[in-house]
This record gives sequence, C-alpha cells and structure tokens, in this order.
Amino acid sequence: MKRGIRFSTIFIGFITLWGLALFVGTIQRATSSPILEPEVEMSEQYYSISTEARPKALSIPRLEVDAQVQHVGMARSGRMAVPTNYTDVGWYRYGVSPGQSGNAVFAGHLDNGFGRPGVFNRLQELEVNDDIFITNEDGQRLHFKVMKTEQLSADTFSTSSVFTGDNGAFIKLITCEGQWDSATKTYSERLVITARLIPD
Repeated sequence: MKRGIRFSTIFIGFITLWGLALFVGTIQRATSSPILEPEVEMSEQYYSISTEARPKALSIPRLEVDAQVQHVGMARSGRMAVPTNYTDVGWYRYGVSPGQSGNAVFAGHLDNGFGRPGVFNRLQELEVNDDIFITNEDGQRLHFKVMKTEQLSADTFSTSSVFTGDNGAFIKLITCEGQWDSATKTYSERLVITARLIPD
C-alpha cells in the first residue's frame, strides 16, 4: 500500500514539473519581442523627430482591424521597440509621421504567444490596392493604398532598410511570419507591407 502511495506521489510530482516546464516555455514565448530583429542598431537622433500630428489609430477594413497606435522608441537592445500588448500597433516615434515624405513605420504582433491572434495576424491577406487609414491625434484621416508586400528572412531583415528607398509619403507595416524558433525566440521571417498616401 505504501509503495503504491509513493509511486502515485512521484508520478504526480513528475506531471506537475512537466506542466510547469510547458507553462514557463509558453510564458517565455509570449513575453519575448518577436517582431523586429534588425541587424543594425538604431539611434534616436538618426531620424528627425516629427513636429506634425502623431498617429492615433490605424484601420484596415479588409482585415477588420481597428487598432490604437502606441508611440514607441527603442528597446534596450537598440532595436525598435514593440507594442506593450497584442491589440495595439506601434509607430516608431523617431521617424516621420504618416503623410510626411518618407516611410512611417508601424509594427504589430502576429500572436499573443498563447495561440490567440495578434493585431497583424491576417496581414498576409492584404493585396495591392487594399485600403489602410491612419487617424492622427488632430482628427485628420489619411488614406493609403497597399503598393507591395514582401516576405523576408529574419536572418537578413534590417529595420533600418524600411526607412529608406522610397520617394514620397509611405507607411510600412511589419509583423512576423514563418516558423517559430524556440532557440532564438522569434519567427523565421518578416512580412513588410508598403502603402502609399492617396491625396484627397
């Protein structure tokens, strides 16, 4: 009888430790910052701080996305910071504002680490000429149309590249794609959507 009780205690202890290990692994995935892994460090002074109206909300009708915009800077790692939750979008506040000449950069999570979709979970469904709307804090609503989509390897992706190479007023939407790598705690690819401003 005692032997049976001892075996049951050991078995329950093993199951408890196994469950705890799975839980910790899930927490580590959920609390990581898997969106942006640029190869180069960024400087707060590298891009001029905009004096124009800041973005407040982002809407993508095709995907039924209506998100609030957080104004993010850099993480301690020197990389672009990500939103603090999985429902908001992050705008890099040291870059240009939407509507200004250049690329206004937005990032959003693919998922929350527990299997629930993040704000940009369906971003890969966007097609050329789909609509994106940015509402600024002063109430101005800007209309953008998707110009191109790119899926890039996380090994070669550089955040700095999304700020250059386009003449005109554009926005860049960035999220993760591909397979989750538990060793690096990030996804294998990055999805970048480029949209151009449509004048009134």
